[in-house]
Amino acid sequence: RFFFFFSKLKRLGVIFEHSETGKSYAGVDTAMRLSKERSFEIVTCSAISDIPDTARCEQEYLNCIEKIAPEIDAIYITLHGGVTGHSIPKIVEKTIHHRLLSFSQAGLDEVDKGILTSLSRINFKKVGLFQAAIIANVFNGAAPGELPQVFEEPLNISLNIDTAQAIGFFPSADMIAAADVLIINGTQRKAKD
Repeated sequence: RFFFFFSKLKRLGVIFEHSETGKSYAGVDTAMRLSKERSFEIVTCSAISDIPDTARCEQEYLNCIEKIAPEIDAIYITLHGGVTGHSIPKIVEKTIHHRLLSFSQAGLDEVDKGILTSLSRINFKKVGLFQAAIIANVFNGAAPGELPQVFEEPLNISLNIDTAQAIGFFPSADMIAAADVLIINGTQRKAKD
């Protein structure tokens, strides 16, 4: 739902391996549901992901960006075998060249490397504390089935101001105010505590 800080979003590109696992990793069903709710179109491209040949996965992912870039105004960078530390700079280069808004499913690390934005967990501290409390309760005699097992952590917004400038995107004051981490001049800055 974070995508809708971007009111002009009309066509979102999603690259994934055309398999049940690939669709699940990429959150395709959720994206399709949101596209109907929010009246935007999903443009997809299939790129192999689940093979040992990482270079092939990376190249297929990059080829997909080139294929769908003329048809989209934003791209969702999904969890995919072609999205690696090696390929992220090339992905960023292509999204900037095509002036695409880019959203990372993986999070802050990719935003730090030049993807425009992400809505994600910054660290696992709160998850660890939740799980430790469950374990402590079980050790103290509580029945596991009686303990809450749903953990809802607030997600954090990260925004790369450098990338925004490079593509000619001017984030609204609301979006900047909502951000937890801003990347400015290549440096992470906490926007709020």
